[in-house]
Amino acid sequence: MKPLLPATQELLNVARRVVWFKEPQEALSDPVHFLAHVMTYGTIEDLAAIESVAGKEEFCEVLDTAPPGIFDKHSWNYWNLKCGRKPTPPLPVRSYKQSPKIVPLTENSEYDELLQLAGIGSSGLGDLAENHDKYLYNLKQ
Repeated sequence: MKPLLPATQELLNVARRVVWFKEPQEALSDPVHFLAHVMTYGTIEDLAAIESVAGKEEFCEVLDTAPPGIFDKHSWNYWNLKCGRKPTPPLPVRSYKQSPKIVPLTENSEYDELLQLAGIGSSGLGDLAENHDKYLYNLKQ
C-alpha cells in the first residue's frame, strides 16, 4: 500500500481523531492501521478528507490485512459489502503462538519473591485482601 504522505493538515486532523492514542504523524506512517481506524471510527467528513489518498482498492486491501481488534462487526460487514465480498469473512482474530504460562500462587517458585515484594506474604492472597482493606479504610493494624 502506498504511504499516506504528504501529511496534510486535513489528514493529520483525521489521524488525531480516529487514532487518538498515537501522535498523528505516527498514525499516518502505518497506512493499513490508519485506514482500518478510519473505516471503523471515521465520519463522512473523515472519508471525504482521505478520498484523495484512498479509494476502494485501498479499502479492500485493508480488509485483506486487517489488524485484529480494530473493526467492529457492523463496520466489518459494511466495508466487506462495499468491496463486493460475499459472504463476509469472519472478523480478524488474534492468534497466540504459545499459551501463557499460568503459575499457581501457592507454588514455590521465583514468584515467591515477587509476592513478598508486593506485601502479600507467604500466606497468599488473603494477606493481600486484608492489607488492601486496611489501606482502603485506614484501619489500624
